[in-house]
Amino acid sequence: MKLKKAKALNKFEISWNNNYFLLCDFRKHFGHCDVPQNWDENPVLGRWVIRQRVYKRRLTEERVNQLNRIGFT
Repeated sequence: MKLKKAKALNKFEISWNNNYFLLCDFRKHFGHCDVPQNWDENPVLGRWVIRQRVYKRRLTEERVNQLNRIGFT
C-alpha cells in the first residue's frame, strides 16, 4: 500500500511541476500568469491555474514561493 501511495505522490509532483513550467512559458510569452480557464491552446493549464488560486492556502511554502517568483496572484 505504501508503494502505491508513493507512486501517486510522485505522479502528482511531476504533474504539478510540469504545469508550473508550462505556466512559466505562458508568462514569458504573454507577460502575465492569467491563463484563461478555457484557453484553446491548453485548457488543462487554465484549469490548473484556477485550482492553484483556489487552494493557494493549502500549497506548501515552497510552491507558494515558486508561484510568487513568477508574479502569480
